[in-house]
Amino acid sequence: MQLFVAALACCALSISALTPANRVKVIAANVRCLEESGLDPEILERTKNGEDVDDKNLDCFGACLLKDFGILNNDGTFNKDEAVKNLPDSVRNDDVINMINACSNKKGETDCDTAHLIFSCIREKAGFKYIQEEFRDI
Repeated sequence: MQLFVAALACCALSISALTPANRVKVIAANVRCLEESGLDPEILERTKNGEDVDDKNLDCFGACLLKDFGILNNDGTFNKDEAVKNLPDSVRNDDVINMINACSNKKGETDCDTAHLIFSCIREKAGFKYIQEEFRDI
């Protein structure tokens, strides 16, 4: 799954909408989550280029990002309000909010499983092409 870019889509961190301070926060979260999850950076690059990679560490990387931005709660549930709050005005519309609502009830046995389910739902609803184009440069 392209969890990296889907995570950023869910967090709604469009590179063009980021302030310099937020850009630093996103980069720091990516570095920390890459280390914490044990994800091979090569797998991350492959997913950013559109390859479908099934990797548990990628799921955990996504969970880490969601936690960093308050979108995955400590109990492993999806925080819809925080996800919507993080949307920049440029992507805040009914379709995106409906997608968040539709995917917010996903819950796995672990945070990594939950992230996988959420991002699979987002990918299905939003389409990977849009997500990839919007967030490739992060």
